[in-house]
Amino acid sequence: MQGIFVESLGYSLMIGYNTHHAYPFSTYGELVFLLMQNVLILNSFLVFHDKKVFGEYVGYVGILAAVIYMFFNRIVPLWFF
Repeated sequence: MQGIFVESLGYSLMIGYNTHHAYPFSTYGELVFLLMQNVLILNSFLVFHDKKVFGEYVGYVGILAAVIYMFFNRIVPLWFF
């Protein structure tokens, strides 16, 4: 589960970078769909695994949502890129 989360975080960083520099969607569009697939995989962990995973899942999804929100609302400083 941690590997899927790190991969999703990497995809969100790359999507944020590409949208920040206004690159065409065709250069990073695949990452959007890979990120959606990873979120569905994280959801399947919640559904098919023990209930002990729920707290870890909520933490991962919260961090991922915060990173995506920061990139798409341009809260991240320019020096980051």
